[in-house]
Amino acid sequence: MDDTYRLPRIDLIEFCKSHNIKFKEHFALEFDKIAFISGNISFFEVVALATLIVQFVPERVMELGTFNGRTTLNMALNMMGGDIVTVDLPKDAPTKLPLADGKNEPDDELGFIGLTDKLFTNYPKRPAGYIQIASIQQIWSDSALIDHDIYRDHFDFMFVDASHSYENCGNDTATAFELVKQGGIIAWHDYNGWPGVTKALNHAAHHIHTNTKFYWMHDTSIVVAMNNKRGR
Repeated sequence: MDDTYRLPRIDLIEFCKSHNIKFKEHFALEFDKIAFISGNISFFEVVALATLIVQFVPERVMELGTFNGRTTLNMALNMMGGDIVTVDLPKDAPTKLPLADGKNEPDDELGFIGLTDKLFTNYPKRPAGYIQIASIQQIWSDSALIDHDIYRDHFDFMFVDASHSYENCGNDTATAFELVKQGGIIAWHDYNGWPGVTKALNHAAHHIHTNTKFYWMHDTSIVVAMNNKRGR
């Protein structure tokens, strides 16, 4: 497979319709703290993740790569209950695997590693009688060191947006397939933007999880797949 290969494209709604027998034709989304800074996903990518959340109704979500918590908060707002576990690297912590290919990760992203004040920190609670957003649990850990035994088959949805290196993305992908339930949804960010992510997902799709269909979502750098645990 050469470096120019890309996964098949799919429209967001087409993916939801074809993978969800309870597809909702009419639905509402909620957003907050949507101002963009370098390192955030785009606003349409926030819309895409929120749509996946509303369509597939996960009760337990894991996010790898909290950054400033903008994505975490907006997923929580659209879950309307349940739990999110979000994993971020502690400040100055050594990592098991390289952070980014060629150590070219932008300084503004590295400057946010270990930031303890997230956008969901002290987010106002809703008045009694209103549907509460998902509870958010922050875990400080290298994503390559997550204990699979604790969380195996625990999550309904996972968003992978941690380190951009081939080694780390490959490891995070293996983690996702272990921790997400059969029929759960996995989404990855930065495909076709970071070479390590692109290479790792192409390799996973064609050499490891060959019974799982990986799709690159139109107008985004998000790859999405439904976890198929019945075979590779």
